[in-house]
Order: sequence, then structure tokens, then C-alpha cells
Amino acid sequence: LRREDMFIQTKVNRNHAAELSPGMPIAAQVARSVAQSLSNLGVDYVDSLVLHSPYKDDEDTMAAWRAMEVAVRDGFVRQLGISNVKSLRQLRRL
Repeated sequence: LRREDMFIQTKVNRNHAAELSPGMPIAAQVARSVAQSLSNLGVDYVDSLVLHSPYKDDEDTMAAWRAMEVAVRDGFVRQLGISNVKSLRQLRRL
């Protein structure tokens, strides 16, 4: 099976990312989480990266999202998503 024949999706879990890089800024936590996922999967990029759930603070959520956008820009991720948004109002705030 060739890589281009697969669609690979992974996620950034804020709690796991914080455990990987305690005390680091959210952007660094996300970057390390992405790097670990790529390494664990043995691939150079993923087709989709999902933020598992918003942070309690919208600014923190946006810091994570911007870090995910960097992963797209750097070629490690093709598309982004977010899950477990509790309301349309919360999604619009983001």
C-alpha cells in the first residue's frame, strides 16, 4: 500500500501535548505533539490534524490553532479540523 493511497488523520490532545512538554508555550507543545505523531506513524505528513477539543481559554485555543497552521505551512499537515466544540457560538468565537 502506497502512502498516497491512504488518508491519515491524527489529533492534538491538549492534555497529552502538555504532558509531552510541561511548562512550554502551547505552540511548542503542539509542535512536539505533531512531531511525535509523525514519528509514531512513520510518515512525513498527515492528511488531517484535528484539535481534539478547544482549550478553556479562546486565546489558548487560537495559539494551538496557529501552531497547527504552521505545521500546514511547513508541509507536515494537509488540512486542519477541530472536534468537541460544544456550540455554534463557541465555534464562531474561534
